Formats: sequence, structure tokens, C-alpha cells
Amino acid sequence: MLVLASTYPRWTGDPEPGFVHALCTRLAAQFDVLVLCPHSPGSTREETMEGVRVVRYRYAPDRLQTLVNDGGILGNLKKSKWKWLLVPGFLLSQVFTTARLVRSYRPDVVHAHWLVPQGLAAALALAVARKRPRFVVTSHGADLFSLGAWPFRVLKRFVLGRADLATVVSHAMLPAIKALGSTCDVVVEPMGVDLVGTFCPKPDVQRSPSRALFVGRLVEKKGVDHLIRAWPHVLERIPTARLDIAGFGSCEPELRALRESLGLSGSIEFLGPVSHERLPDLYRSAAALVVPFVAARDGDQEGLGLVMVEAIGCGCPVVAGDVPAVRDVIGGNGGQVDPRDPVRLAEVIVKAMQGGAADPAAVARFDWGPRAKAYADLLGAARQEPARSGHAATGMASRKRKAIKIARLLGLEPGAAPRRLLEVGTGAGGIAHYFGAAGTMNWDVDAVDVSDNRICKDGYRFTLVDGVELPYPDASFDVVVSNHVIEHVGDDDAQARHLAEIARVLRPDGTGYLAVPNRWMLVEPHFKLPLLSWLPGPLADRYVRWSGKGTHYDCRPATVPRIERALAGAGFRFTQCHGQALRLTYEIERPASTVYRWVLKPIPDQVYRALRRLFPTLIYVLHKAGGPAGKPE
Repeated sequence: MLVLASTYPRWTGDPEPGFVHALCTRLAAQFDVLVLCPHSPGSTREETMEGVRVVRYRYAPDRLQTLVNDGGILGNLKKSKWKWLLVPGFLLSQVFTTARLVRSYRPDVVHAHWLVPQGLAAALALAVARKRPRFVVTSHGADLFSLGAWPFRVLKRFVLGRADLATVVSHAMLPAIKALGSTCDVVVEPMGVDLVGTFCPKPDVQRSPSRALFVGRLVEKKGVDHLIRAWPHVLERIPTARLDIAGFGSCEPELRALRESLGLSGSIEFLGPVSHERLPDLYRSAAALVVPFVAARDGDQEGLGLVMVEAIGCGCPVVAGDVPAVRDVIGGNGGQVDPRDPVRLAEVIVKAMQGGAADPAAVARFDWGPRAKAYADLLGAARQEPARSGHAATGMASRKRKAIKIARLLGLEPGAAPRRLLEVGTGAGGIAHYFGAAGTMNWDVDAVDVSDNRICKDGYRFTLVDGVELPYPDASFDVVVSNHVIEHVGDDDAQARHLAEIARVLRPDGTGYLAVPNRWMLVEPHFKLPLLSWLPGPLADRYVRWSGKGTHYDCRPATVPRIERALAGAGFRFTQCHGQALRLTYEIERPASTVYRWVLKPIPDQVYRALRRLFPTLIYVLHKAGGPAGKPE
């Protein structure tokens, strides 16, 4: 496995974040790991660190190689605009060295950490590789949330289109990466922490009741300026309180000046860079860790925040800014607060400092044992075969409108007697939520999918499945929904089994909903490419690769004759609802539209029936043979 990273230890004891190296050392038991990272003053060009071979590429004269360390790439670019001049050399050197190592090292998998620049370098290098290895990219947050201008969005979309699989480190990142139009599978796999031998409680280390701690880079998104402004309010309640700030970064001069301007030099100390070996005792002796995360002006925000896991692992309570990623970690083991309110922030800090110790068991799932196993399994699977592309729609507003349309087509109204519903291929979970106990319909809802990409998780039961088989007894559901799923399950036989499973679990008097793209649509809806679905498989795969939107075309849209033969073969009677669904879409989403009022609404049903084979989406209401029957339009 070839690993690309920018943030990586330069030497043993380096205070730079070391989570990529920690993962690599644990993967070395199952992979021959080679790490490619940038060179910096004082580091060696090649070495073996804890069983991991590390190669460092030069991108500028030695004394100018300052783009990455002591604040991170984004922080350094913000602080020193001239460092943008280093970016072309940095990227080109990384692309060239990656291409060279792919030829000589012949990795089975390339794992790039951060979409840009490492993901971009890997995508460019692999585009010219004779034998292309599997490509997995992991986003850690800054690369996803910042760099929002359209050229960077295009580059990030290009990387995701070339990747076989993408991982993000928190559920908070899913909407942002899906918004880029990702055509590869995206899964949530956090990084880990050594909670067994390093970040764990020690009975002989006593907590100081008056000392709070911050750990992290001194950059805007960490919110340290808000913490300093809140500190006078902490002193009003705890006059002996002290704040230790462990870390370094581009904002340090401004933060020191703020401390001086508020007269806090006697109660706030900047510790500077702290080695990983010293961190556990800092956590163990602190009354609380305070990490007042905020969204920076450029959109950058925390992707996960492993310092919270480290602190809780040592029994240290945590106070954190209320950014979405925090919710994946602290749960009930810390206080979430808007740090822009200094009085409220101080109140939560004081409460944490005067409270009891945190429970390390609450973050046990982040230990490197399960985390490394999850990545080993994921990368091992990626080595064996290409990952299927993920196409789940993630906008909750659009999912609600879709659910309303499905309910209207099936004649289901809010307030009707509760029924049992199954959604096959729930994606983001919006439709299951609408029909479920926490949504509008208040029904008993189950949902299944082959991967967990849910954003909305409440109000229904969720089950992971492998293939088209459904884990339910015969005749279990009143309603079964399959919305743009059948085109992803495989060939004709797999699609026939998908329909047969729906028929099996549907009750005799039940109702089904099926939506599938028409093969003869002008623009393919998942990849947004004209005429893609018209092409035979090999040409479609090349078209997808050429466009930079993936490695292969993994969908099989239906023609009207083929899907209707399959429905009849599964024992269904069906009603074609293509025209009615198109009208409803405009009625629900754009009722004032001129197209709806003057074109779609007045067109006679006979015209819709004559054009039924030309609709871009084919929609059917299903009934089992022998049950209530619909008539084709």
C-alpha cells in the first residue's frame, strides 16, 4: 500500500499531528506500507519509522520547504501569501514521485489522506499508470470545508470521480462531500487514538481543580481567541484559574497580543509545541480540556477533533464549540457551547472544571484496535475489487418532497391508519424518516441498504444487507418503496431477484412503489453525462473515466419493455405513473411554474400515455397478482 500524506512526523518525537503514522504502523501487520510525504528542514529523505518505510520528496530549496509544518498548509498560506509560490512545485513534485513509486513499488492500493493536495496528486499520477491500483481517499475536514471557490470544488469533484472509495472521519462531513457530487462510495471511518497504553487514566496523577487546558493548532477554526476573551469571566468565579495553551500555529502572535491586551499574562501560559509523550499527563492533571471550535471565515471547521478523544480517554472533562463534528465524539461527556458568547462559554468551563472526571468507556470505539481493523478491512476489500459508486441523494428537503410525492401517488395521507413500510435502499434516510415514527406519517418503518450513508437516522429501524435478499419473513409489509435502487443491483438476474424479494415481503393486499431511470434518457441522472446509458458497457466505462467522474459505469437503467416484463415475471400487476409523477413533481416543488400551469397540467392523459417510453424516469405503482389491481396508463 502506498500512502500519501502532508502532515506526517518529521522525526521521532515531532509534535506535528501523527495520526496518519499511527494508522500506518498498525496497518503494517497486514500491508507492506510505503509512505510518501514532503521533505522539510531537519528530516531525512528516506527512513523506516516503527516498521513503516517513509520517502520524502523535495519541492523547493531546503530552507524554503516551509509550506506544511508549524501550522498546516492552509494556516501557512493565510499567514504568508508568498508561500502560494511553493504550491505548484509542491504538487508537481508529489505527482511525479507518486507516478514513479506506482511504477516501481507496484502498490495494490493507494491511500491518499486529504482530497487536496494528496488526492489530486494521486488522481493525476494514476491517470497515466499502466496498471492502475485501487485508489482510496480520506478527507479529514480542512480539505473539505475550506477552499470553497469553484476551481477547488472542481478539483475535489475530479478527485472523488477518480477514487474507488472515499472515507470521511465524521458523520458531519457526509453532506459536504455528497454536495460535491461524489460518484464513489463514501463511508465514515474516524481515525483512532491509543486508549489502552497511552491516553488512559493514571490513579497517581491528580487533577488540578484550577487548571484548564487547550491542545491544538493555533488557527482560526480552533477558536482560541474566544477562549481568551472568556477567561476574565472564568476568573470571576475561580480567581486562581490558569489556562495552558499547548500548540503552535499561524495565529499565535495575535493570540499572545490579545492575552496581553486583556491583562491575562499571569493566568494564561503558551506552552508551545508539546510532544505526544507529554500530552497524556497534561490531560490527566487538567480540570478540563477546552476546545472552542468555530467555523472559520473561509468555511473551514473541525472534521473530528481527536484531542477530545485523547482527553476523555485520560478522564479529563471536555468543553467544545458547537460544531457538527463534535457530536460524533463527546455525547454526554462534555459541554457543547457557542464560544462566541464569552459569558456562556465561561459558565460551561467552570461547570466542567468543578465537575467529576469523564468516563473513558464513552470513547472506547475510537481506540486504534477497532479503528485500525476497520481501515484494514476497508483497504483489503478495496484491493480485491472496485468499490461500487454511491449515488444516494442527501438533500433532506428534496427527500421530503420525494416522500410526499410517493405518498400522493400511492394514495397515502397523513393521519391514516398506521401501516408497516419498508424502504429498500434508503440512502440518506430522508424518505424512511418522513414515513417513520419521528416524521409526518408516524408509521412502523424499516429501511435497508448495502452501506450506511444516512444523514437522518431517527424514526425507523435500519439494517445493513449484502445483496438483494431482504431479511424479513414473507408478507411482512403493507408498503414497499424502491426508489432509484434497481438500476444499482446488477444485471437482469439481480434485478429480477430484487423484484421477487419485494413481492415476497409485500402483503397480498399491499402496495409497492418502483422508480427507475429510463435507459433512453438524454442525460444520465447519477453521473450527469449526456447519452451515457445509451452506450454498451465498455464504452460507458471509458466515458465515465474520460469525464473524471469515476472508474466505471455501475448502473443499469431500464427500458419500458424490459422493466415491465420483469415486473410481470415477479408476479406484479402495475400502474404506469410516469406522467402523473411528472405533474406531481411540479405541483409540489414549483406550482407557480409557467411550464406546469400552461404545459404539463393541461396536457391530456392520452398524450402522456403515447409518450410513456420517452419519460426520463419510469414510475410504477405495484400490486401483487390476485390483490387489488391497477391498470396501465
